[in-house]
Amino acid sequence: MKVKFLSIFLFAVISASVNANAQSKLVSLSNGDGWYRIIRGASAAGGGMVRIYGSSGNNRQTLITMNVSLMRFGQGGSINISDNLFYNTNHVDQIRGGSVGSDEYVLDIHFVGINTPSNLWITVDGHNLPILDSPVFNPTPPDRNVVDISGRVVGTTSTRWPVFINQNVGIGVANPDSKLVVDGKIRSEEVKVEIVNAPDYVFSSDYQLSTLEETAAYIEENHHLPEIPSAAEMEANGVELGEMNMLLLKKIEELTLHVIELSEQNQELKKEINKIKVSAK
Repeated sequence: MKVKFLSIFLFAVISASVNANAQSKLVSLSNGDGWYRIIRGASAAGGGMVRIYGSSGNNRQTLITMNVSLMRFGQGGSINISDNLFYNTNHVDQIRGGSVGSDEYVLDIHFVGINTPSNLWITVDGHNLPILDSPVFNPTPPDRNVVDISGRVVGTTSTRWPVFINQNVGIGVANPDSKLVVDGKIRSEEVKVEIVNAPDYVFSSDYQLSTLEETAAYIEENHHLPEIPSAAEMEANGVELGEMNMLLLKKIEELTLHVIELSEQNQELKKEINKIKVSAK
């Protein structure tokens, strides 16, 4: 009986604690489009689920759910948008969080396409994330280690730790068989490929360089360069960028050796021609 009573008591305490951390407020956005500070905390840190819901004009509707972790003293945090439903584009354009000085951490939302005034529901389930009764319009931005993310994505941003994914990731692919598989184009400023065994060995004195005649014979028979996959193989299996770049570099180095050899032969021929010209005078 005592065990049963204790279990009920603990359940009640835990439930009360959880409920005490849950908040829901209907707030008014009275200044039109812009940044609104919706959460301001003065504890060491705060975190939990934040949900914004409402229909605030221009035939749009917003329901965005995120997990937020924020700290004071310029320690940054993280924002993970786990659900982002909308009708005709949501009202949340940008989200940012961080600390203002060393006294408080804040969460700001940039709203667009809203009527004035507009009412939105804000729900929080977590620790030390107090919702402001009156959101602050165009507040002083967080000043250190600001964590920010577009309000029109599902994703994660963090200033505390790298974003870690332990399994294969598929973009437009249901069953990725590699760490990252993309069905479509990738655009990047730079791609770095780790290389093992770069082909500078071509310039070693003991390297067996194929003659141009041998290469010509191989091309005549196989219709592609030695060591380079055929067009059919590349179309069927794709191309390993690191391996292919090293193969192409190897061919360039081999061609360079052939050019040097031909240049030396050309110089010898010039000398022989000059000797013939001198003797003919």
